[in-house]
Amino acid sequence: MPSPTRRFAKDAYPTNSTNSGMSMSSTSSPLAMFDSNYQGIPTSNSNSSLVFDAGMSVLVVDDDMVTRKLMQRMLVRLGCVVETAENGQAALMALGAIATPASEGSTNLDERFDVIFLDNQMPLLSGLNAVAKLREWGRSDFVVGVTGNALLEDQEEYMAAGVDHVLTKPVNEQALRRMLVLADARRKSKALARAS
Repeated sequence: MPSPTRRFAKDAYPTNSTNSGMSMSSTSSPLAMFDSNYQGIPTSNSNSSLVFDAGMSVLVVDDDMVTRKLMQRMLVRLGCVVETAENGQAALMALGAIATPASEGSTNLDERFDVIFLDNQMPLLSGLNAVAKLREWGRSDFVVGVTGNALLEDQEEYMAAGVDHVLTKPVNEQALRRMLVLADARRKSKALARAS
């Protein structure tokens, strides 16, 4: 008598079908999947109640290249101008917080980026230590801490170090949009205060 055929989970998802709207392919990278699934989807934020000015300057700091690139692509789709850094030390250099010959005499360095998305667990300098240094130096950058740890104590520690808000991974477009709205409101408020 022949034995019954067993079906494994991989058999339930053929490589050319879709599952929950995401293309499944054995050769697709996460970045290629993101790009293919977002083709043709409107990028305007006008269809949302969460509206902000286009062209916001954003710094994404994450040691994981895929996370960094996915966040960059989502933010670009939302109309932002995005730079990236792979750790806290590189972020401080991008922010001009670490003096270099090129940064001498620079002013308004805390206004270079409208918002900074800062991962916590990174080599060389963690997000926790990077934001603590920024605040210690009197910087008022709008910093959103990004963490894979959903424990409340860890999020509170990040807030105590000086981030303005905390997002837990995986970060989605709606969460990014909410942070951009807050950053835009803060930017406009600062500009209004300077004009007064």
